[in-house]
Amino acid sequence: MIRLARDEAPATVRFTKRNDFGILDRHADARPRIPMRVIANGTGNGVVFALFRRNEMTDKAFARDAG
Repeated sequence: MIRLARDEAPATVRFTKRNDFGILDRHADARPRIPMRVIANGTGNGVVFALFRRNEMTDKAFARDAG
């Protein structure tokens, strides 16, 4: 677990334990919640994250989160 200081509010980030699948999931309690997974791929890694647009989000808010 890692605690991050941010402008808005502190955030806690947790990572899954080492496993035989070569997958690392990151969980953060900050908003927006963006699931992220790192997957072993030969000598490197692939990073996958999903940004979901919530129903109440405006185009501007979604664009800001997408960065």
